[in-house]
Amino acid sequence: MLFKKFFNRDYRYYREKGEQHLAQQRYADARLAFQESLQKLPEVTENITSEKREIEEKLAKAGDGLGLLNLSEAEHALRRGEYEKAREYIHLALELAEDVTIREKAEAFLKNAGADSSRSTTVVAENKCAGCAGTVDVSTGNAHVSDDKLPPEDRFELLIQTLPQDLVERYAGLGEKFAYAYLLAHDGEVDAAREIFEEMLAQGESDLLHYELSVIAYRNGDVAECERHLCRALELCDRNSLCYLALVHLLIDTHRTAEAVPLLHCMLDKGAASDQATFLLGEVHALLDDNEQAMDWFSRSLSFPSYAKAAAERLIPLLETCGRREDAAYLFKRYLKGCC
Repeated sequence: MLFKKFFNRDYRYYREKGEQHLAQQRYADARLAFQESLQKLPEVTENITSEKREIEEKLAKAGDGLGLLNLSEAEHALRRGEYEKAREYIHLALELAEDVTIREKAEAFLKNAGADSSRSTTVVAENKCAGCAGTVDVSTGNAHVSDDKLPPEDRFELLIQTLPQDLVERYAGLGEKFAYAYLLAHDGEVDAAREIFEEMLAQGESDLLHYELSVIAYRNGDVAECERHLCRALELCDRNSLCYLALVHLLIDTHRTAEAVPLLHCMLDKGAASDQATFLLGEVHALLDDNEQAMDWFSRSLSFPSYAKAAAERLIPLLETCGRREDAAYLFKRYLKGCC
């Protein structure tokens, strides 16, 4: 009976799998499961039509989630000055998302981000690791959003959509004063932004205010102040993935890589950006020349669609080094063949 059930998976099985993935915010897996469910629907009846409509709605929700993730990736690409890559992510967001609000944001983002890539400047300073440049240095890399065609409130809403989803509402709820300072920081007016953030902090502590002040401190070259703000932010909210990631990259950047390991395990325990924490554990162990642990964590990262390709790229040379050429060839064929 067990084997019969296993080999006769109907549309309900894939619908349930899709619902599980959706609840875990594994949008790519959810989308594939819902598509499989639709393909396995039996002949159309009144009940099946209702089921189909429900699955299609959940499929759209998964697409919207992927759309927002691609907008986030576009923002990170723009911070690095990779305008072509950013446009690719925005086009993907438009292909995947059905929600009108997300599509409008993507179209506005595309219009403002892709119009003039000739003004790009070097975003990543020589003394920064790529991770810090992606999560901490925001003022230069976001100058592309400073387009007068977008009202300030729209610019702020567009920018915060690239944050982890659990932080979007928190950022939006901090009020107009915070939004004004946030835009100042993104436009490079960091001293004016810092004054406002510090004034707000004096009225009441917030992990988000400490995080934004850490960003400014890092930009100004004050690593100790940056770390102080990040540590205090995590004391106030131990599930803030932005603060964890920024602190991890700061530790790597200041040659304290081993100290990042327990911090990343803490992220996993708290469920804070588990996909990124898993991948970064591979990166950190590789930096520490612990190839066995690096391979273990990169192997785990293969289960996360957004990190599978990068993990395979890191794993393949490690596998070849220890003579596991067949495993390396399999990973290349599955994850990298046909990729640029």
